[in-house]
Amino acid sequence: MKRIALAGLILALLLSPAVRAQEGGGLAYVSLEDAVALAWENSLSLALSRLNVLEAELNLQQARANNLVQPSPTALLQAERQAEIARRQLLLDQFDLKLEVEEAYYAVLRAQNLVAVLEEALRVSRRQLEIAEQRFARGTGTQADVLSAASQVAQTEANLAQARGGYEIALLNFRRVLGVDFAEPIAPLPSEFAFEPYETSPDADIAFALEHRIEVLQARLAVEAAAKQVELFDNDYTPELALELAKVALAKAENGLEQVRRGIQLEIRQAHLALQDAARRLSALAKSVEEAEENLRVAQSLYEVDMAPLVQVMGAQAALNSARTDYVHAIYDYNLARARYERAVSRPLEGGVTP
Repeated sequence: MKRIALAGLILALLLSPAVRAQEGGGLAYVSLEDAVALAWENSLSLALSRLNVLEAELNLQQARANNLVQPSPTALLQAERQAEIARRQLLLDQFDLKLEVEEAYYAVLRAQNLVAVLEEALRVSRRQLEIAEQRFARGTGTQADVLSAASQVAQTEANLAQARGGYEIALLNFRRVLGVDFAEPIAPLPSEFAFEPYETSPDADIAFALEHRIEVLQARLAVEAAAKQVELFDNDYTPELALELAKVALAKAENGLEQVRRGIQLEIRQAHLALQDAARRLSALAKSVEEAEENLRVAQSLYEVDMAPLVQVMGAQAALNSARTDYVHAIYDYNLARARYERAVSRPLEGGVTP
C-alpha cells in the first residue's frame, strides 16, 4: 500500500540531525518484519515454549508405546491433548511476542521523531533569540523580549534533553524485546514511522478468527476431549457418577468455548473502532500542523518588520510544537491500533509455526 505522511513533516524528521548522527554512529536499522524474526529467534520465553512442545511430543510417543502394551484410551487421549495444547501455546506466544515487538518498535520511532520536533523547535527558538538581540541592539526591541526569547531557548533545550533520554530508554527496551545485547547498535528503520491506510473487513475478519484463532482451537480441543471422555464412560462398566461428572465437564468446556467466541468478537470490533478513531484523529491533526506552520510563518514575518510582539511568535511556536507532537503521537497510536487489530484477527504468521 502507498505510505502517506504529512507533507514536509515526516521527511524533515527522518533527515533530522538526530537521525544523521545515528547513521554516523554506525547504527544498523532493521525493518519491523526483521525485528519480529529476530525476537522469535532470540526469545527465551519462546525457547521454553518450544521445549514444552518437545516434551509433550515425547510424552505422547511414550503414551502410544505404553498403550500398545497396556491399552489406556484415557491416558493416550490426555497425552494427545497436552501435545496439541503445547503446539497451540507456542503459536499464541509467537503472536504475543510479535505484538510486543511492534509496540517497542513504534515506541522508538515515536521517541525519535519527538526529538526531531524539539530539535527544529530549538533551531527556531535560537533564531528568535538572535532577532530579539539584534532588535535590542538597534534600540527597536526591549530587554524583556531578549529575556523571554532566552528563556524559551533554555526551556526547549531542557525539553530536548528529556526527549533524548526518552529515546534512549525506548531503544533499550526495544533491544530487550529483541533479545539482543543492550549495547548492540540496532534500531528501527525510520521510514517505518508513517501513516499507511489499512483496510479492514470486521465481519470477514471475525468469521476468520472464530475459525482459526488459537484460543478457539484450544477451546474446541477441550470440548472434543470432554466429549471423548463422555463417550468412553458411557458403558455398563463405568460408574454412573463418573459419567455424570464427565457430562458436567463437557458442558463446562462448551460454555468456555462460547465465552472465547464472544470475547473474540468483542475484541475485534473494539480494535476496529480504535483503528478508525486513530485514522480520523490523524487526518484532523495533519490539518492542525499545517495551520500552525502557517500561523508561525506569518507571526515571524510580522515580528521581523516590527509589526507583531515577540509573545505572538512564541505563542505560535508553542502551538506548532504542540501540533507536531500530537501528530507524532497520533502516528504511533494508529500503527499500534493496526498492530492490535492484526493480533485480534491473528492471521497466519509468516515465518512462524503452523497449527
